[in-house]
Amino acid sequence: MSGSSRVRSTGLGAVVILTNVLIVALVAIGFSERGFSGWWDTLRGDWSPPQVTDPYAEDEAPTTAPPTEDDTDAATTAPPTTAETAAEPEPPSVQERYTDGEDLEVLVLGDRTGTHENDWVAAWARQLTRQREVYLTSTQEADPTRYGDTASVGGDGATVTIDNASLVEGTPEYAAARLDLFVRDDPDLVLVSFGRANTPEDLPEQLGALQEELEEALPDAEVRFVVQPPRRDGQPPVTEAVRDWADDADAEIVDVARVFEDEEIVDLTVSGRDPLSVNIFGGQRWAEIVQQEVFGEPAGEGEGESAAADEGAGAPAPADPGATGDEGAGAEPPPVEPTAAPVLPTQPPVQPTSDPAPWQPPVVPWQPPPAPEPTVPQPTDPAPPPTTAPEPTNPGPTDPEPTGPEPTEPDPTEPEPTDGQAGSGLEYA
Repeated sequence: MSGSSRVRSTGLGAVVILTNVLIVALVAIGFSERGFSGWWDTLRGDWSPPQVTDPYAEDEAPTTAPPTEDDTDAATTAPPTTAETAAEPEPPSVQERYTDGEDLEVLVLGDRTGTHENDWVAAWARQLTRQREVYLTSTQEADPTRYGDTASVGGDGATVTIDNASLVEGTPEYAAARLDLFVRDDPDLVLVSFGRANTPEDLPEQLGALQEELEEALPDAEVRFVVQPPRRDGQPPVTEAVRDWADDADAEIVDVARVFEDEEIVDLTVSGRDPLSVNIFGGQRWAEIVQQEVFGEPAGEGEGESAAADEGAGAPAPADPGATGDEGAGAEPPPVEPTAAPVLPTQPPVQPTSDPAPWQPPVVPWQPPPAPEPTVPQPTDPAPPPTTAPEPTNPGPTDPEPTGPEPTEPDPTEPEPTDGQAGSGLEYA
């Protein structure tokens, strides 16, 4: 073999060797962690080594060594996690705040069953005076959207302020439309009591609208809906309609009707002055049920109501609800231990003179009276003249009667002749 052939063979061998080395290098780079892009980044100076993780680190068994004293202290003082700090504690309920002796404000939205001084709102205020200092404010009769003067009912200790927006023809629709006028401060509790001016058909929808208004205007207040005792005026009661609505709306209720029905006092509590309301005994029992359901304990008998509770039906409320102690009921009565279930009379309660015997439903179905129209006093005209002319009472002028004795004229007599005179017509013998 010549020298040129050997040189050419050697060059070809070197090329083959270099080609094989290049192929091996490319294969190695391709299967490496960095790959071709990593080598290119290395040449540009942008590549950083990957983080090495142990795929079997999670499979390692946790240590079983007992914690030291330092570890125990650290565990007990560890800060709360984000989930723990995010969940805020529930605020105390009105019942808990009442038990703790806090000042509370109550708003009552209702109908005619809470307007009279013997109805449940005023009766509840008087009962609360045994444990709290109570202030009661009611809407004006002339303008039901304005409150009157605040009256101090009496009592000692923490205060309970009651704003009573009960109206004779009150409905939930009316209350929802004027809620901003009835809410004066920031009430802690709202009691809703309607039904006497509604029907089972329209009441649920109106209660739902009022509930939405209350949730928007008073998001922090507790709202309770009162189920009123059945009405006794010939119209269908609304008790079941309120219960069914409350179940669907997830609303909290105070079921006064259930207690009245269980105790069989519905007919015994019908008011004689107003068949749509309740009498004095019914107002007191209603107030006790509200107190028990809302605040969880009886309020005791208020001033002026001890004798009423003992007699069953009660005596008439004092003329001044704000009078207490020596002003309202004479000497201070001895303290009476309240009971959760007061003893009810076995006979029909004796009504006061202003509240006659229990009313009986009429045979003819009751028809609602027409809406009252404003009456303008008519001018009073004088009495019309009599149809027949009266006889004159004054006699006409008369001649005065003579006061002296009447003159007497002598009767004419013929004198007897004394002698025989001619012409006498007498003859003598």
